[in-house]
Formats: sequence, structure tokens, C-alpha cells
Amino acid sequence: MAEKSVMSIPVTNGAEAFLEQVRGLKTVRYMFANTGTDHGPIIEALAKTAKEDPTDIQPIVVPHEMAAVSMAHGYYNVTHKLQMVLVHTLPGTCNALGGILNAQSSNVPLLLVAGRTPITEGELRGGKSQHIHWRQESRDQGALVREFVKWDYELRTNQNIATVVQRAFNIAMSEPRGPVYLTLPREWLCESLESTAALPNASAPATKMQADPAALEKTAELLIAADNPLIVTKYLGRNPDAVAHLVELAELLSIPVVQQLNHVNFPTDHPLYLGTDTAKHAKRSDVIFLIDVDTPWDNASRDFLRPDAKIIHLERDPLFTSIPIWGFSADLAVAGCSDIALP
Repeated sequence: MAEKSVMSIPVTNGAEAFLEQVRGLKTVRYMFANTGTDHGPIIEALAKTAKEDPTDIQPIVVPHEMAAVSMAHGYYNVTHKLQMVLVHTLPGTCNALGGILNAQSSNVPLLLVAGRTPITEGELRGGKSQHIHWRQESRDQGALVREFVKWDYELRTNQNIATVVQRAFNIAMSEPRGPVYLTLPREWLCESLESTAALPNASAPATKMQADPAALEKTAELLIAADNPLIVTKYLGRNPDAVAHLVELAELLSIPVVQQLNHVNFPTDHPLYLGTDTAKHAKRSDVIFLIDVDTPWDNASRDFLRPDAKIIHLERDPLFTSIPIWGFSADLAVAGCSDIALP
């Protein structure tokens, strides 16, 4: 069996190793940071390894963690590139939680990295050294955000840090995308190292989901046979390429479109655009095609719709399994990414 090709990068400690792994992702341009006593090794490593390279990681100090997460959120919306947020142990994580909720509900990937209060009491370099290190420690720091991130992990050794960072990135960037959370104990940041391993052929995020061809064929049959069809969308526009596909579909079958304005999903000056009042137009429709929308109207009941109305729902997770109670039933739930399913 062929062995993995491993390249070694010279470093002096765990903090430098972590930064090299983040650089290896080739996507993190900014580290939006609100630092604390746990980040000394990372700050020193940034100063030591900083390059005269405008594409290298640039730290930006942000006065509040909510703002830091929001900046990473906004940067992704414009560039579609995941960014990193650095916060201080337990209190920094608490302050970041509102932003993480926004990122999770918007399917925005970002890497939230928090220090972990030192584990040891002087036995290892980087152990507890200030009074606050005892009071601010949590039994399970990740529990604060676990319900609202796709993945959380506490680094336990520098020997697999390449795998940990790459896994964080892959999970965040795989559909449905979202934030991930990594905690770094100070002992591992301070640990002396000679090198860190980087896998040159690192794995990539999972490919996007194509919908079942039979389900797409059934969707086409229902739309073609409909007398008064309607398309409803909310966040299809998060993938700009999908907008042209939606316009093409609407024009091909003369289907009007209603959108909730989270994104620009459909041109507002198009003759087939009906505005934002979904319920007003849905109650007259015999086939309603929901594309990338979580709550199409204010009440989960179908009582206001025509008795013969059929609902098709195309979404990466059309059952919204992360939501405890969600009763917007569909006659045909189609799992798939709109930007590759619509063409």
C-alpha cells in the first residue's frame, strides 16, 4: 500500500504549527481577533513568521467578539472564502455566540478558534499562571456552541494538527455549510516542536449534492402540467450562479417568482417578479416550487392553500433536521443543491 506523501514545515512550537496549517488552507486572509492570556504564543508566532506578503494572514483586532464573527460572516458573503475568528477561552466564546447563531442560520462557514484555559497547574509550559485561570475554566467549553456549529473539537496533541485543521475546514465548507469551533489549550501552543507535517494532497470539502434525477423529472412534470405555478425562494442567491438558472427556468415555463430578501435571488425588475408576499400569491397556486427557503410563510399550516395544491421543496436538507420542530410539509421533498440541480 502506498504511503501518504508528507512534507515537513520547520516550526519551533505548537502556535507556529497551527498558523502554518491555517496558511496551508490557502483561504484565510484575515484573523478577526479579540485576544486574551491564552493567545500569547499565537501573537508571538504571528510576529515571528509574518511575511512581506499581502496574501498572508492579517490579524485584525476587534473590540467585541460579536463584531469579529460578523466581520468574518460579511467577508464570506462577498468572497465565498472562509475566515478565522480568534476569541478568548470561555468568556470570548460566550460573547461570540450571537454571531455564531447568525452564521449557523445563514449557512455561513467560518472557523471560530478559542483558547482553552490551561489544563495543567505548572507541570507543563503554558499551564495555569494567573488567578483567573481557575475561575474561568469550563468542564466542557464546546457545549456552549455545540448546538449551533457543525463540528467542535479540542486539540489534544500537535501530532495530528494538520488533520484537525483540514477537517475543520472541510466540514465547514461542505453543504450545508456552517461554522465550526476549535479550542486550543495553551500547553499545546507552547509545546516545543521542530516541524509540523503538512499533507500536500490534502482532502477537499465534499462535493455538492445533486438531486435524484427521478425527483427532478417529477418536478418538471408537475410544473409543466400546472395551471398557476409559483416559485418561492429565500437564499438561492447565496450562490450567484444559481440566479441565472432560476431566471432561465422561470422564463422557460412562465412561472412567477416570489422571494424573501435575504439575498438577491431574482431580478426585482423582471416581469415575472411578484414581490415578497408569499402567502398572497401561494393561496391561488396549484403547484408551489420552494427553492432554498426554510419558512415560506408565517404559519406551518396548509389551510390557506388550495385543497389540490402540490408543494415541491428543493433544498440541501429539505426536512431541516437541525430544527427541532418544523412542520412545513411538502408533497415532494428533493434533497440537492439548487446551483447544480436547476441546470
